[in-house]
Amino acid sequence: MNRFDERMLDRDLEEALGHDAPADLRERILAARPSPRRRSTRIRPLPLPAGRRSRQTALFAAAAISLSVIAALVVLWSYVATRPAAPAPAPGLAGGANAPANAQPAFPLPAPGVHAPQPQPEAEAPQSQPAPRPQEPETLPPSPPQPEPSPKPAPPGEPPRSPESEVERPAPPLPTPRETQPPPTEAPRAERPQLGSVLALPRGARLQVRDSDSESWREAESAALFAGTFLRISDPADLTLGDALVRFEGTLRLGWSEGAVCVDFIERKTRAWCDNLGGRTPLRLGLRELLAYMDDGVACVEAGSSSLEIACIEGSVRAAGAALEAGRFATLSAKGLAKPRDLTAAERQPRLIAGMAPRRLLREDFTEEPAGKLYGGALQDGLVRVEGPGALLAFDISPTLIAVKGAKLRLRYRVMDCSSIYVQFLGEDVRRQFGSEFTQRKQGQWLELEIRLDSLPYDAAGAGGEKMPPNLKLGKFQCYLRGERNCTLEIDWLEVVRE
Repeated sequence: MNRFDERMLDRDLEEALGHDAPADLRERILAARPSPRRRSTRIRPLPLPAGRRSRQTALFAAAAISLSVIAALVVLWSYVATRPAAPAPAPGLAGGANAPANAQPAFPLPAPGVHAPQPQPEAEAPQSQPAPRPQEPETLPPSPPQPEPSPKPAPPGEPPRSPESEVERPAPPLPTPRETQPPPTEAPRAERPQLGSVLALPRGARLQVRDSDSESWREAESAALFAGTFLRISDPADLTLGDALVRFEGTLRLGWSEGAVCVDFIERKTRAWCDNLGGRTPLRLGLRELLAYMDDGVACVEAGSSSLEIACIEGSVRAAGAALEAGRFATLSAKGLAKPRDLTAAERQPRLIAGMAPRRLLREDFTEEPAGKLYGGALQDGLVRVEGPGALLAFDISPTLIAVKGAKLRLRYRVMDCSSIYVQFLGEDVRRQFGSEFTQRKQGQWLELEIRLDSLPYDAAGAGGEKMPPNLKLGKFQCYLRGERNCTLEIDWLEVVRE
């Protein structure tokens, strides 16, 4: 840099720092300029006057500050304009809505041009806002700040409600959710009564059951039998219905009507051996409209396509206004009960009952006190025990037991230092006593005793005297112990069955 340039630079600094603006000599310099000469090929630009540079620098600084202020105002105006709740500030006011009313813009805002890019507000997360209302005509009054949903049409028979009344009235309380409201009380459905249970099935046989005609057959999972249950099996199965015994093969439906267990035959060739002799469970045997009743008897019944073949073994069977007595056979059809005839040997002992389980008339396991009063002996670990010579084990039979034909007493017991036991049944009136004495030769071992009831003699008649008659009502069981001073008797279980 030559000395001239240094002097010009110093002069510019003095003008910029000291605000010493020299006089404008451009006119004088231009007037003293010599005539133009031939230019050389190399053109050297003349240095700008110092005063001009300082003014340009000041203008550039002022322009930069103005643009910064304008950009800030534009950003502020865009932010305020996008807020839905507060009104946008007046254009050109730096203070926005809080500026004084007579405030003037610091700098006039330039009109947006094509080449001047407008600053864009920062992107904000979308917010859930009510849907925009359609633009209304200018003649309508302004809409309220919060749009209200259009009223639903009133149901028929109710007066329409105006939107104004709905806005002015407070909203009614919300109804309680349906889940929290207690369900309407319904009348309890009658449970199906249990009629009995499955007593025995042949080895390998499967009993199928279902609860209605529309259901599919399934294998029985429980021994309990209820009213309305359908049963199907191809081999004979033994059922206990109340205190009655029914052995059947084929398809049956069990029911309950007017105090009787209903055994309805569903398919042809279904056969059933029914035994309620001396019992308290009446049976109603049916095939569609054909009905037969048995209150106290034994019968073998087989279903045809439209008839029932009935063989009465014991007691009697009532059907179509007539009674079929023991030892007689007849066919029941829509015409009534056909002329009865005598039973054959095969009909008295049909193949169906081969291997049939005995019918249980009485059972005591002594895990708890018998239904009747236990007034002799004491319960101990699932046993009943008596001790000492002349000791008595006794309990009442409740309900009373009928000494039916073929009934047997079975007893599992153990004695110690005992010479004999005396087993005895008493009639319901207690005046008639039937029993027998059994000598004990095995001590300390569990033994089983089996004796027919009709073989027990009357106490006063002696060995060759009167025996227990059939159909006698028995109300008490007793067992006397005879032996040494420390003799004992223990009974595990006791039952009366009919084979």
